Amino acid sequence: MHAVDPGHRTGLYVKDPGRGVHYYRDGSAAAHLGPSDADAADLDDVAIVHVSGITAALDRLTPDGAAPAFLERLIARARAAGVPVSVDVNHRAALWAASVAAPVLRDLARRADVVFVGRDEAEALWGAATPAAIRALLPEPAELVVKDGDVGATVFTADGEIFVPAHRVDVVEAVGAGDAFAGGYLAGASAAERLQAGHDRAALTLATTADFPDPTAAGATVGAATVPAPTES
Repeated sequence: MHAVDPGHRTGLYVKDPGRGVHYYRDGSAAAHLGPSDADAADLDDVAIVHVSGITAALDRLTPDGAAPAFLERLIARARAAGVPVSVDVNHRAALWAASVAAPVLRDLARRADVVFVGRDEAEALWGAATPAAIRALLPEPAELVVKDGDVGATVFTADGEIFVPAHRVDVVEAVGAGDAFAGGYLAGASAAERLQAGHDRAALTLATTADFPDPTAAGATVGAATVPAPTES
């Protein structure tokens, strides 16, 4: 889908290495996404619809924001088309307080097939401090992935739970590692392989300030971990 909103500016997110990030999203075009935009999305040949809790927060940035309605319609269309839905909880305190975000993000996660959430994120939102407690809070998703920083990640499925430790990495910058993990996971095969692929991609991202890690670095040592080179599909 490609659409232009002539009445609203493009939102801006600036990464300032070593000093965090800055948001300039108030009144952005994305904050005005609505059901008609979801209807315009072409779901033919789409393997999975991946959405973020950040989108659910965007309506707080404009008085007439319709981002939640956009998500509702997009998820409904995916369900009707038999396309699995993946949700990254992605709570951003700069966009909305945990007390406001908690029920909205929990409802969004409960309606997904695959959910990604940080252990500390879930504790801040819902008071669930362990992977088991988070699974008890979110029993609905077919796959629940709980990320615990440099400890590792646990996936809960109908077959039980699997834990894969994170790589040891000399972290240069953490921005983007969560998205890299989700991308690696969604491209994997078995549950354990998906977790490993998520860690591999996250490790490459953690080791650079670049938005796109140098693929020639794949296969090199990242911290104390050797990250395999990506394979073409």
